[in-house]
Amino acid sequence: MAVAHTKRRLNSVIFAVFLIMLLAYTALPILFASQTSFKTLNDIFVKIPLFWFQPTLEHWQGVVTGGDFLTFYKNSLLIATVTDLVVLTAGSMAGYALARFRVRKKEDLAFWILSQSMMPPVAVILPLYVLYSSAHLLDTYTGIVLAYTAFNLPFAVWLMRSFFEDVPIALEEAALVDGSTRLGVFFRISLPIVKPGLIACGVYTFVMCINEFFFAFMLTGPTVRPASVAIINFLPQGVRGTLYGEAAAAAILVMLPAVLLFFFLQRYFVAGMTFGTVKE
Repeated sequence: MAVAHTKRRLNSVIFAVFLIMLLAYTALPILFASQTSFKTLNDIFVKIPLFWFQPTLEHWQGVVTGGDFLTFYKNSLLIATVTDLVVLTAGSMAGYALARFRVRKKEDLAFWILSQSMMPPVAVILPLYVLYSSAHLLDTYTGIVLAYTAFNLPFAVWLMRSFFEDVPIALEEAALVDGSTRLGVFFRISLPIVKPGLIACGVYTFVMCINEFFFAFMLTGPTVRPASVAIINFLPQGVRGTLYGEAAAAAILVMLPAVLLFFFLQRYFVAGMTFGTVKE
């Protein structure tokens, strides 16, 4: 018994150390960027980083009032929101169809849909760029939303399918017997039950869109450029050098929507991620 108790305590200590290391790995860069955004240039360039310093808002003022970054920031929010709505609408309907309807080779079709999200973006950017150039979709909201939808929809379909499969069929059959249509069953019965999963899928899609850089860099220009690309405006340009404080402030602004979403919807997000994991 003593040996087993010691072993359990040792495992707990190892697990705690692992969690602390993981927390430090993920949180320290954010903390460093946050501090940099409030430091003066002299404090930023000291050899030993300072944890106690006189804060300043000059970098934040430069980002908010000194350029077009807020316009690009609004572009990011608009693109991510529209893409999220499209992905959730199409993904929930397609996922429900795969979960409930009899489709020939359904499992193969579901895996093929999921496999589309495994394709590296660099493998398709050249033909996609040529196609967008011919269709006049470069530097348009429609073009970037279509690209984001194409690469987020497969995972959303797969995820929503697993959620709908855990909805009791008896509830839907009872509604159909009472005279409801299949579309009514979807909106009134199944969709409210999988609400946590729907929110989890929405948060994931929103974060993926607002943080995406590669497609935004290649397919957008000055008109619809999102904030994830606009941050490079603070990198070295000519003799000006890198604006470290402004870049840090801009990075915090880009991360802020995702942090707020997780903060206010964490209950639904956790419930969505664990939905259907316990089966009777």
